[in-house]
Amino acid sequence: MNGQEMADDGEDPFRSETTFSYTVENIVRLKRQQLSPPFFVRMLPWKIKVIPKERALGFFLECNGDDDSPTWYCNAIAELRLKSHKAGTKPFTRAPINHLFCSEENDYGYCNFITWRELQDPANYFICNGAITLEVFVQANEPYGVHWNSKQRIDYVGLKRQGSICCMNSFLQSIYFTNELRRIVYKIPTEADNATDSVGLALQYIFYELQFSDKSVGTKKLTESFGLEMLNFFTQCDVQKFSRILFDELESKLKGTNLEGTITALFKGKMFSCIKCENVDYSSMRYETFYDIQLNVKGKKDIMESFQDYVATINLKDDNKYDAGYYGLQEGNKCVNFISFPSVLHLHLMRFQYDPVTDSSIKYNDRFQFYEQINLDRFLEKEGDTKAEYVLHAVLVHSGDNHGGHYVVFINPKCDGKWYKFDDDVVCSCKKIEAIELNYGGMDDEVSFHAKCSNAYMLVYIRKSEINRILSDILENEIPSELVERLDLEKRIEMARRKERSEVNLYVSVHIILEEYFEAQQKRRLFDLDKIHQRLFKFKQTQSVEEMMEQFVKSFCVPKGRMRVWIMYAAQTQKFFYFDFQREGYRTIEQIPNLRKTLVIFLELAPPDKPGHPLPPFDPKKEVLIFFKFYDARNKRFNYISYLQQPLARRLIEILPDVNALLGFDLGTKLSIFDECNNSKFTDLNETIENILVARTNKTESSILQGFVLVFEKERIDPVLSPEPIKTAREKAGKDSSPSKSVEDHLTLAVVDCSDVEENSMRVNWWKVQCALNQAYFDVLAKNPGAPPKCRTVGWYRGRIPLTACADERSVNLFTQAIGSLGEVWPNAKLDAVPLQKLINTLRSHTLVPAEPHEPHKILHLIKVCNPQLPTYSWEIAKVGKLLRSYFGFSLTAVKLINSYLDNRFHCVKVSSPVKEKLLFRKIVRYDRFPLKSHQDQRPTLIQWLQNIVYD
Repeated sequence: MNGQEMADDGEDPFRSETTFSYTVENIVRLKRQQLSPPFFVRMLPWKIKVIPKERALGFFLECNGDDDSPTWYCNAIAELRLKSHKAGTKPFTRAPINHLFCSEENDYGYCNFITWRELQDPANYFICNGAITLEVFVQANEPYGVHWNSKQRIDYVGLKRQGSICCMNSFLQSIYFTNELRRIVYKIPTEADNATDSVGLALQYIFYELQFSDKSVGTKKLTESFGLEMLNFFTQCDVQKFSRILFDELESKLKGTNLEGTITALFKGKMFSCIKCENVDYSSMRYETFYDIQLNVKGKKDIMESFQDYVATINLKDDNKYDAGYYGLQEGNKCVNFISFPSVLHLHLMRFQYDPVTDSSIKYNDRFQFYEQINLDRFLEKEGDTKAEYVLHAVLVHSGDNHGGHYVVFINPKCDGKWYKFDDDVVCSCKKIEAIELNYGGMDDEVSFHAKCSNAYMLVYIRKSEINRILSDILENEIPSELVERLDLEKRIEMARRKERSEVNLYVSVHIILEEYFEAQQKRRLFDLDKIHQRLFKFKQTQSVEEMMEQFVKSFCVPKGRMRVWIMYAAQTQKFFYFDFQREGYRTIEQIPNLRKTLVIFLELAPPDKPGHPLPPFDPKKEVLIFFKFYDARNKRFNYISYLQQPLARRLIEILPDVNALLGFDLGTKLSIFDECNNSKFTDLNETIENILVARTNKTESSILQGFVLVFEKERIDPVLSPEPIKTAREKAGKDSSPSKSVEDHLTLAVVDCSDVEENSMRVNWWKVQCALNQAYFDVLAKNPGAPPKCRTVGWYRGRIPLTACADERSVNLFTQAIGSLGEVWPNAKLDAVPLQKLINTLRSHTLVPAEPHEPHKILHLIKVCNPQLPTYSWEIAKVGKLLRSYFGFSLTAVKLINSYLDNRFHCVKVSSPVKEKLLFRKIVRYDRFPLKSHQDQRPTLIQWLQNIVYD
């Protein structure tokens, strides 16, 4: 067809093409250029521009000429015409133009469109009463860099393009406008679903936004909910497989509800196939259910001929004989008949097929006609009560070849003949001819602006008698209020995240690390940022340093005079530089030297055992901050000791007494000293700290950076740190808390309750876990088909944690998933399955102290006095337990110690415990690697208990 037949009959500014004209009066006397009034296509103003030249008339098409924005562009094809006033005479034209209109080239056409001589020739009938009429047919693609608000004009919005999966967008739009399906989707129970992996919830979000949003809707949540394995279906344009998987997923969510089977009922039809042998008395008949129909395109004229081919009898002979069982291979005939057609009929046109010659997929662009209304009664086995009359509802179109292309969908939302084109996020009204005839494909002799490689590959028909039911409007009050609240909440969360991402450059993330975090790192480095629990603060870059410090004071309940700030210079070397916040308090945070988006600060806090005393002053020109670690050669661990502020002129040998005192060794104990950075030993202990730093770093770093780590090692193994007492204590206690040697550690899992730090709940509630595991295994196996888990109980760790041995890695994975899916088996329970070796490295140490004193603060004082080698200054009594009977005959009261700076909730907790008559000792428990010591009691029969450390 030609462009003249596409003459505009509406005023929709979102239309993709139109024909408009402009009359130029007194053409012979025209001396300067003229512009026509604007005509809107794709929401852009288009004008005819006429420029008189010396020998010819210039004719141009201008697009968006008044917009100076450099970001917009729009590709268009146009035909420029000069109309003749003689009836039946074709207009004068030149070759159609194809141009990318933008701010730099916003017009295109011909400088010499027609000569003045041809224009004024009376035989051409171009001039009438001194005027000429210029006409333009323009077809434009969707523009970019231009605000597109289709909701305001036609009440519909599009879907955002996501990579190369726009075929999914066209299918989603088609099922969205199947209103009965949308109504069912809204009622899918998704209250307990996770927003990241729920297909039903993601589709509910898309449908709700398409119905109520003013902007195009994203589909990323839906593709993420399917997982990576579904990306092939999106990128390979296999809409049929995608639709079946999507509907199966939705139907599975409706099982057990009153809506079960309602989705498949919309698309379900029935057929039977019959095979009858020619030479023997044998026939076979099979009834089948179908949800879509695949129709051949190659060599077929239209949709009715394809249906006729679908039900045609097939002769089974030669290499295609039928296996008749007892009779062997037999010649026969096979036929297919439809019993019933569904309410919503999905027809997949087989344009993409495998070619055995090229061993690849090819696309057939053959002309294939389909119609706005069809009657399929003649293809039914017998005519039913309801006519098989259908109205075309949607046409899904592909432009391109088998290697790729673009997808759009034309939809007739109410089946009333009003068509709309959905091109990803661009939605506009269109004519019926654009949706149907122009998507037949094939080649013809007519001039056309539509590429014939653009053709329909899927059709959606609605049964005529059910249009009112299937396409009835969905009112807002029909959507479950719970779903609306959930979607609104998800939307607010997403908006908050977007705001946070947009403002990320305005903020600085400050990660605070305390000295306690160094104790957990038993390797060479001082700490591991990925494993420690950092305190995170966010500040605007324009906030002052003083405001930042005030926030630290509120959070840590420590005055500014009792804290010092060390800013990490480089994460790789873990070195700091001293920041004098008292002097720099007036500056803004963005003015801090070496500022990064993420700031790591070691916040030094004064010891709590010296209340009211500020930290001593620090002079970076004369002093240096040094961290001390002790290497436990027997256990191959680097234990954190402490840090000290040392004068640069001090010698290494002068530091040794301080380190020995911190370790609890004799002050004269000989220690080797190593540099943590390069693992080199210091041979000359008479060297000053300043000389060491200058020799091992450049001059700039030695004068700026702080936080060097010195590692100390004892030449012989310290019996206190030797594992031998552990074994002896266990043997004396008459128990062995280690798991069976027949079970390998890496296949043994321990089930722990993360909410119970005292490990008291698991023993009494384990039977509940075992009962709940039975159903959990079935659920896990449904998601991971294969062999069941091979697991067995192998005992208890420390008498409180159940151990399970798994035969292989699959059993480990299944058991871990099953435990993780149980939820709260009892109130506040948070169960997790962890490898046994992680528990073995987390030792608890305990010792005994006399029953008197019994006051918590005096007990704490006793522990601090007896353990000068440990950082006990920040310890607090968190809890005094109930009276217990121990295995060695004494009555005990457990006293739980915590580190007050690790959790401010227990800071300065006051507890009291009445003295019991039979209470002889209190059991002191500390959850870390440090052994506890207690002074020797006056009763000599109990000295052995006071000198031994028992690990369990």
